[in-house]
Amino acid sequence: MILTLDAHIGEVWSLVVASDGSFIVSSGHDKSLRIWERTDDIVFLEEEREKEMENIFDAKLDNQSDPAKTGSMSVPALQAQLKAKESQM
Repeated sequence: MILTLDAHIGEVWSLVVASDGSFIVSSGHDKSLRIWERTDDIVFLEEEREKEMENIFDAKLDNQSDPAKTGSMSVPALQAQLKAKESQM
C-alpha cells in the first residue's frame, strides 16, 4: 500500500477513475460519494511507511496506557504485525 485516503466511515464499495486521470470518485457503506482530485504533490514512500508505523505504535501505546482497553499485544506479535505491514509495501 502506498497511500491511504481516510474519509469513508466503513467499507469502500466502489471506485471510478476519470478517463483523463484528474480525479477519482469513491462510494462507501456510509452512503456518501467522495471526489479525490489529483495533485502535483510528491509522495515519498519511505515517509508514508514511517507515518503508518508511527500510527501503529501510537495506537498500541494508547491501548497500553488505558487499562480499560483490551487486546494488548506482546512484543513478538507486534513485531510480526509490523513485518507483515512492511511486506505489503
